[in-house]
Amino acid sequence: MNIIYYEEDRGSGPFIIRVSGAREFVSRVDNRGIHYSEDCNEAIQYDDFDEAIEAAKEVFDKDHMHLSIEIAGGFCE
Repeated sequence: MNIIYYEEDRGSGPFIIRVSGAREFVSRVDNRGIHYSEDCNEAIQYDDFDEAIEAAKEVFDKDHMHLSIEIAGGFCE
């Protein structure tokens, strides 16, 4: 599993899941699959760091994308 995150980010949320090396963010997860958007304002935001990690694991299990968990404010200002 290739999910990058930094423990020092814990408590600095909200968090978003980004496709590593790309400007695509997880924007929706439904019964049709995982949807991505280039607009970080459409990204799912997670207030809890551990919730973001678990969500990234689920995305990885389905799409096998390299992902990073990042602080939303770093992109979406």
